[in-house]
Amino acid sequence: IVAVCSVGGVLLNARMVAAGWAVAYRQYSMDYVGEEDQAREGGRGIWSGEFVRPEDWRRGQRTARSRAAPSQSPRNMPDRDCGDFRTWQEAQSFFEAAGPGDPHRLDGDRDGIACESLRR
Repeated sequence: IVAVCSVGGVLLNARMVAAGWAVAYRQYSMDYVGEEDQAREGGRGIWSGEFVRPEDWRRGQRTARSRAAPSQSPRNMPDRDCGDFRTWQEAQSFFEAAGPGDPHRLDGDRDGIACESLRR
């Protein structure tokens, strides 16, 4: 755990993992493992398509261990534009989940950051 964030007694860390927008880092803590398992089983967020855990990506394992049905992948979803996202984080997560090649054209300057106008 890098930090624990809460608002009004609600743990944002747990909420993000439960929604499928973050992973439980088991090498540091077993907190949030249950939330991650439920998100994965429910196909929420990053678990809705192909996903490689960050630690696996850094070790060079660039393909997903288990593949979801192609229709669930952001790459195969209807075209999305920056205006379709409420936050930059949501756009960036979708962009990363869609895989290489920027199929939704969310990264105009090709620097790896989607919908930069939402960051302001």
